Amino acid sequence: QDEKVNIAKALTYPTKIKSIFSFLGFDPNRFSMNQSYSFSFTTIGGKTLGQGLYLNTMSYRLANPLTMYLQIGFVNQPFGSLREYSNFNNKLFISGAGLEYKPSENFKVQFEFSQTPGGLYYNSYHHRPFYDQTPWWEKKDKKNN
Repeated sequence: QDEKVNIAKALTYPTKIKSIFSFLGFDPNRFSMNQSYSFSFTTIGGKTLGQGLYLNTMSYRLANPLTMYLQIGFVNQPFGSLREYSNFNNKLFISGAGLEYKPSENFKVQFEFSQTPGGLYYNSYHHRPFYDQTPWWEKKDKKNN
């Protein structure tokens, strides 16, 4: 029979309509995705910079209490006289990817990979500041070097 398939329903309700995701063992009830976009404008000494940051955070609960997650970002500087000095315009990066094991509210073990371009600042959708990835014990006093 030539039966029309509603793709949105197939992706959203795999129990009602057999979808490719359920065939592969992917349970959409264990998946979550959040997206954000922020834009900032800066002026320093008559020079300007407009910068946008898009973040897509996805997580999938493999088993209770094990979750894997991935946060992908894209930074863009559409205008401003300072953009020519930037080396991270129009860059796609992995802000964070990892596994989180949290068997209780007071105990968590987490393994994470991070690749954040310098110059980005704290984002409320992620749990660590982006402006400085150097641990305090590796920082050196520039006056003594």
